[in-house]
Amino acid sequence: MRTKVISLFLLFSTLYLSSIVGCQKCNDIQTYFKVLDLFVKNATKTDTNRLGFTEVDANTTVSYQDYYIVLTVGVEYFSDASNYFSNPFMGTAYACDSPDPLAAEKITELTVYSNADLRLTGDVVIPAGSSLNEYFGVDLEGDNITTISDFVKSDLSHPTEEILFLYLNQAPSVNQMHQFNVYYELDSGNVYSEKTSNIILSQ
Repeated sequence: MRTKVISLFLLFSTLYLSSIVGCQKCNDIQTYFKVLDLFVKNATKTDTNRLGFTEVDANTTVSYQDYYIVLTVGVEYFSDASNYFSNPFMGTAYACDSPDPLAAEKITELTVYSNADLRLTGDVVIPAGSSLNEYFGVDLEGDNITTISDFVKSDLSHPTEEILFLYLNQAPSVNQMHQFNVYYELDSGNVYSEKTSNIILSQ
């Protein structure tokens, strides 16, 4: 009887230690994601910190202060499981948490263009087809960067599963219609280009 008790104790001790090792190895597995697609939409903000938005229909008139271009990406996940230890005694109910997924790519270029001249206060006119990066800011999870150019140079310049908000940082001089094109290039060599529907920006 004593021998059986000792054997059971050793068995459960082995299983417990095995679970700990399995969990430690589980935490070593880093999940990454890469971009498969880019989506852009015209939207208006629905709260003061720009994190809430409502998509707007084509040819809608929107105040520039309420307007932004919403960028989202479709992603594919993969893991670095070279050191993965699969514990046959630890079911999914006891699986430990892995680190948050990380972007496997970096944004090397993000540029906004328009099919029409952008007319801003102060007699500023940016010809159609020219970069508008100095006139659009970026809002990402509360980090507000004044221009797209500064964003691309920052540590935040990588794909994200969060929404990327682009907003006009200077008032238009007159009401005007635009269709914006977003060019999105990654260091993997993948390039995406998507257009918004027509939007009428007002002062």
